[in-house]
Amino acid sequence: MAYAFTQDLPSTKDMYLAISREVGDQPPKGMIMHLAFEIESGMRIVDVWETEADFDRFAERLRPILDKVLQAAGVSREQMGEPDTQDMTPVEIFVPSIGKRLF
Repeated sequence: MAYAFTQDLPSTKDMYLAISREVGDQPPKGMIMHLAFEIESGMRIVDVWETEADFDRFAERLRPILDKVLQAAGVSREQMGEPDTQDMTPVEIFVPSIGKRLF
């Protein structure tokens, strides 16, 4: 079953972009879509994954990257705090650019 979420991160755009560069251009297995927006309190992420397990595997890979970027910025994970996360179950995923419904 597809898994989606939004996260509001107490992060700067520069920190987000540093994390993104470390992750690289190769999409993680199971990722369907990733959007990032700058908002007043930091960054908002909207992700859609084939399964929650796919995201969990990616999150394991992401943790050391996050720690590296936070350390370079002089910020601890405790100072950063936890993101405000809203889990969602997609009813439909339609991607007009590829001309099909994914779910």
